[in-house]
Amino acid sequence: MGCHCDAGHSLTDKLAELEARIAAVEAILQPEEGELDLGLITRLRRVEGEAAQGAIQLAGSVDIGGRRAAWQTIHASEELVTFDPEPVARVLSALGHPIRLQIVLSLLAGPRKASDLEVSLDVGSTGKLYHHLKELVSAGVVVQPRRSEYVVPTPGVIPVLAAIAVVSDLIGPTNFSE
Repeated sequence: MGCHCDAGHSLTDKLAELEARIAAVEAILQPEEGELDLGLITRLRRVEGEAAQGAIQLAGSVDIGGRRAAWQTIHASEELVTFDPEPVARVLSALGHPIRLQIVLSLLAGPRKASDLEVSLDVGSTGKLYHHLKELVSAGVVVQPRRSEYVVPTPGVIPVLAAIAVVSDLIGPTNFSE
């Protein structure tokens, strides 16, 4: 294998140039004093100006219930504060009930029949179970692919886990320090 270097540049010069370029990129990507380390992609987007007004980025990749789910989204802050509150509240309400959250967590492992959910979860009665499932389906968090079978659709797996992660950060002991 021969060197594909320019005739006027030695390998040492090329290496020094590459090291200088890497150092310059690393300097740009270093968090500022007191800034939370947001991760490479977010810092790159901030540097490129895509999220100049501020943005929220969420991403994940999981293997759960025999399914592989990968998801990534970025929302400008202005977009988030102007969302229609009705559908957002419907989803938050659906996830906000302890029994419905138990159902969703159970369904993250894959499709389950209502009868299996009733046996594994303490929901009280079949009527209560179907009431909670109806709320989850209505909010779009859960789908019913077949009669009496329910699942969190694969594209919704990581958003559901992200919502749980966000709430865990809200209730965590180290948050909101100024």
